[in-house]
Amino acid sequence: MMVTSDLRIGGAEVLAARLARALIARGAEIVVAPVRRGGVLAEQFAAGGACVAPPLSRWRFDPFAPRRAAGLIRDRRIEAVLVVNTLRNGLPFALGGAAWSGLDPATLCWCHSHYRGDTRAARRLERYRRWGWLDAVVCISRNQRRELADAGLRRRGVALIRNGVELARFSTAMPAALGVPSGRKLVVQVANVAPAKDHATLLAAAGALAARRDDFHLALVGRGTDSPELARAADRAGLAGRVSLLGQRDDVLGILAAADVFALASRAEAFPLSVLEAMAAGRAVVVTDLPAYDEFFAHGREGLKTPPGDAQALAGAIGRLLDDASLRGAMGQAGQRRAARYAEARMADGFERLLAALLRRKRRR
Repeated sequence: MMVTSDLRIGGAEVLAARLARALIARGAEIVVAPVRRGGVLAEQFAAGGACVAPPLSRWRFDPFAPRRAAGLIRDRRIEAVLVVNTLRNGLPFALGGAAWSGLDPATLCWCHSHYRGDTRAARRLERYRRWGWLDAVVCISRNQRRELADAGLRRRGVALIRNGVELARFSTAMPAALGVPSGRKLVVQVANVAPAKDHATLLAAAGALAARRDDFHLALVGRGTDSPELARAADRAGLAGRVSLLGQRDDVLGILAAADVFALASRAEAFPLSVLEAMAAGRAVVVTDLPAYDEFFAHGREGLKTPPGDAQALAGAIGRLLDDASLRGAMGQAGQRRAARYAEARMADGFERLLAALLRRKRRR
């Protein structure tokens, strides 16, 4: 059983849908239990063969949610419960339900956030392990695992399974028609609106570029990017007619295929799926200089790094790639080669091995 916060599109939830599909293809049965209602991913989970259950919680702090989780585990004879991210309510709902179900399923938390200085999440995970409610923690990068350890999580029972992408999907993607004026190169960012994604710095960088050149167009993709607030911010940055605020889209592959440059101005990341997908699509990438990228992205090879929050440096890096087609091409090819190391099948292999080991341990008790 996979437990998600809801079924809205986000990096963790999209990866969960892809993992469910991959494990089902290998013979597993998957039940998806969102904590809250809402979102469009139910169809994607169902198309992959998963059963989508009703939400566990009917209101924000629902004391009956663990009981519903326990009933679902008993009714479906669930052998393993995978909580997608360190959900404040989802963890106790799912793990409490597993503990009270009477079946003793294997329990895992698949971490997707950044945890630098976040002692609360580490303490919460350690507490559930101490109670015997949590069998394994899955980290998606060495840096994330180090952040949790620094925040107080013991490394015993912590697995490392990196995010993966299905590379074949990118080679066949057709460029999306976005109405970009002829002669303008397309700069794309894919990120839901959240403080850590720092859309303000990207808009400021694009505004600085727009003040001195007219050969590019910016497209922002993700939940909240089509909001009136972001439209006003784009206007204030001097980007009227120079930016497309596309909101949540289901054709991200086509948008990446149409892009010339991919940019992500985040102030914090764990292991950003959008950057890995841009690399798989062969796009030159500009990111901020964060530890999350150290494992799979080198400045000057797959793309360029700039200091977080520095709009002028970000504008300079984007402008450099816009000016140099051969550099874009070389970095795009290097990114594709690096992304090939992070195949979706390898991610599924990691979970399959971990689940098998946990279930063997359960049966020996």
